[in-house]
Amino acid sequence: LGNLRYQARRVGEALKQFQAGRKLGPNNIDASFRIARTMLALGKPMDALKARMAIGPGAKERAELPFLLGRVEEELGEFKDAEKHFREAMKKQPKYFKPYLHLSRIYMKQNEQKKALGVLSEAQGKMPKSGLVLNAQGEVYLAGKHWKKALAKFQRALSKDANLNLAIFNMANCLFELGSLKKARDKYMELQKRDDQFPGLAAKMADLFTRLGAHADAAKQWEIALKQEAPTVDRRIKASRSFVSAGIYKRALD
Repeated sequence: LGNLRYQARRVGEALKQFQAGRKLGPNNIDASFRIARTMLALGKPMDALKARMAIGPGAKERAELPFLLGRVEEELGEFKDAEKHFREAMKKQPKYFKPYLHLSRIYMKQNEQKKALGVLSEAQGKMPKSGLVLNAQGEVYLAGKHWKKALAKFQRALSKDANLNLAIFNMANCLFELGSLKKARDKYMELQKRDDQFPGLAAKMADLFTRLGAHADAAKQWEIALKQEAPTVDRRIKASRSFVSAGIYKRALD
């Protein structure tokens, strides 16, 4: 049940299930790993560290152990220590993608695009058929505003894994940046049919409809976005402007 709720992005409910599972079996290593992972998803790295420290010696050979420690250090901005632990996880399990991904993200946070692409090339050498690796390479190019290179990577990622919704989302974002608004709309709507709760989708569709001058549609998407995720100040301002453009003045003041 916990895994199903986590996959459905009901993270708080998933945590309660994992905690209940650990109470039934205090030595349940998988439950402890899941609790740590969920704490990270909730933005609580120190609680994740506590859950990680509760994992017994029976898991010492598992790559998830140094990976979790690396994730905590990443969230705390301790990048050198995080890199060491991600490398340890990669050594223990060379085809475990997550440490490669997060090591590349650490490099991107330090504006080290070449290093980020380098570690993802390592991953590609271990996992040549992985759409996730190609998508991650595309995200590096996307962050660097190399739109066409990014788009090519996302297209290749989908050729490897047609069910990779994240690549569809990223492809739509690329098309938006390239000014191909109708193609971007088609991709966003394709993703909406697959997963209408996809994180960030409603806000991106609102931006798109605003650019297209479809202010009523943009306002509808902002309503969805504000309900789905804890909105930032910037998103609230954009949503308010959208409501004004759509003539929904009372909602703009809320």
